Amino acid sequence: MSSRPVVISKLADWLKGECEIRGMSMRAASQDIGVSHGTLSRIALGLTPDLDTLEHLAKWANVSLGYLLNLMGYEVGEVGTHDDALIRAIHDNPIMRETAGVLRLLSATCQREVLHYARYVRDTQQPDEPRAT
Repeated sequence: MSSRPVVISKLADWLKGECEIRGMSMRAASQDIGVSHGTLSRIALGLTPDLDTLEHLAKWANVSLGYLLNLMGYEVGEVGTHDDALIRAIHDNPIMRETAGVLRLLSATCQREVLHYARYVRDTQQPDEPRAT
């Protein structure tokens, strides 16, 4: 769980709904998901989970990490499971986190242009070329 208690009610409502649909108690769901009952209870109360917990939830519910981040209020757009690796990379790399923070300051149009350019660079880079680090 993150150290700052941010209330995330949409994620909490989603989790409670998923448990209800599956006919599972929070305790049973926590075992199925692979997280502690306390962790799941805190999410159900609306507290922010860490990325590892979100990954477990996404796998359990067969949804993308981006979907859960959208529920938490992060505008990651329409994403699928192929974007989960990118979300993890941004979270784990301080430079990527800083870059993502700067990009959020740009207009939506500018963000799309940066994304298109990044995809162009990725798609046109030769296999034997070293990636920029």
